[in-house]
Amino acid sequence: MKPATPRHRESRGDVCLVDTRSAAHFNGWPEPGHTVGGHLPGAVHLDAAWADGRDDAHLATLLAERGVRRGERVTLYGAEAQALADRMTSLGFANLEVTPDAMRTHVEGGFETIASPHFERLLDPRRLDALLQGQSMHRGPSRRPLVLEVGWRTMESYAQGHLPGAVYVDTEWLEEAPCWARIPDDRLKARLLSLGIAPTHPVVLYSANTLAAARVAHILSYAGVEDVRLLEGGKAAWLRAGYSLESGHAAPTAVHTWPGAFPRCPELFLDTVELKARLADPDAQVLSVRSWSEFVGDTSGYLDIAARGHIPGAIWAYGGSDAYHLEDFRNPDETMRGGGEIAARWRACGITPGRRTTFYCGTSWRASEVSFYASVMGWRRLSVYDGGWRAWTDAGENSVALGASSGQRESSQRRWA
Repeated sequence: MKPATPRHRESRGDVCLVDTRSAAHFNGWPEPGHTVGGHLPGAVHLDAAWADGRDDAHLATLLAERGVRRGERVTLYGAEAQALADRMTSLGFANLEVTPDAMRTHVEGGFETIASPHFERLLDPRRLDALLQGQSMHRGPSRRPLVLEVGWRTMESYAQGHLPGAVYVDTEWLEEAPCWARIPDDRLKARLLSLGIAPTHPVVLYSANTLAAARVAHILSYAGVEDVRLLEGGKAAWLRAGYSLESGHAAPTAVHTWPGAFPRCPELFLDTVELKARLADPDAQVLSVRSWSEFVGDTSGYLDIAARGHIPGAIWAYGGSDAYHLEDFRNPDETMRGGGEIAARWRACGITPGRRTTFYCGTSWRASEVSFYASVMGWRRLSVYDGGWRAWTDAGENSVALGASSGQRESSQRRWA
């Protein structure tokens, strides 16, 4: 395909181009009947379904945070674009154009679309259901995946209803107090084998809050599982899509050998000694994905962690409202924000993709999810500081920083609404 020319791009000057389709299609999966996914260059993402059940004030906030402003020309595309345009008209948007088939016209004209380099690592319910039915797809796994429901002390909820064939995994089986770092490698290997996890068997994980699934996904990648994916939006998204659950327990089929080295990708986790070396490396960046109040030291974020502040030299890389949310990286339906949005925010903080990048949070859950999203965006040389702020401060010998530089304070004012 040829690149979009300035004359062809609709999101220029006073024209705002809005993609009203799902995150799966915006990020790269083709729509039914299409061969190419992704979005038009310059488009912002606002799924028309997010307006359902949202009052006018909340919808206005959502439009504002996407940079869609009254008084400018707005072009919306996607099958449900007209429904969103009607809501926007009621909010005072007067200069709207609806072009439902803009994607098809764009592709048939030979122009490029924009997609996340590894969008396939995030599955929507329709595609996961197809895989469970034995269907193959472009950039799909090589075989029917093992599906894992991840939770923390949620086996009862799992037994009441889980995705067909999903095996339960409790995070307590793979990490331990006091810092909730991963368990030692010999125990980890034995546990994964008992769960039927092998390096060459594709795995799809989900959880009520994607944090838990992403944490285990990072551990599996560290161990060496070659194809690890997440179900975006978890069980709630599966149900919204109209698919059913099954009750009871799905027993795992244990495997007995792990071919080759274990772990296969040890560089995906850093300990405290390695983190200190990374902080001194000019080719590296250590990123805090905690809430702003945690980063500056207004709160520790946790009832069982007293220490406040951040690791000296770390850059605040956005997070969420507290230690259990990641609104800065998720859409209203809990799918991943567009990689272009995330990258733009990071650029404003001086965070760039070419450097060795280590994420940390309170322990490791948020860091694991954001590292996963960075991999979807095509970033490489990624790692997570295992144990995070808890491990750093529990050592008792490491300095901490409070407050923020003027540049960081400026970045904090550009929060997602």
